[in-house]
Amino acid sequence: MPTVNLFSDVTAVSDGPEHDGHRVIKTFELVGNTTSGAGAVTAEVQGRNNGTAWSSIGTIDLVLGVTPVADAFSSDDRFLYLRGRVTAISGTGATCSLNLGV
Repeated sequence: MPTVNLFSDVTAVSDGPEHDGHRVIKTFELVGNTTSGAGAVTAEVQGRNNGTAWSSIGTIDLVLGVTPVADAFSSDDRFLYLRGRVTAISGTGATCSLNLGV
């Protein structure tokens, strides 16, 4: 299964870059950790078609610690474009990455 990195090593609330969509069932996986203590991250996967506003495909919430943790969901969306968006992140040295597997 090919993997596309939607964003990597994000440390602040931000929108990831736009990527081409994949018109197949796909899995989105968020991975994160801190450098010390507890933290949290919320990331939203969004999609859109030509010239349209971004729509939510799904959201992943993680409770972070120094050991990396992950969660994922699958989608059969048919958007032409995809992006990941970190909507909240906290904790000392908190970082996260969002991957797409098709």
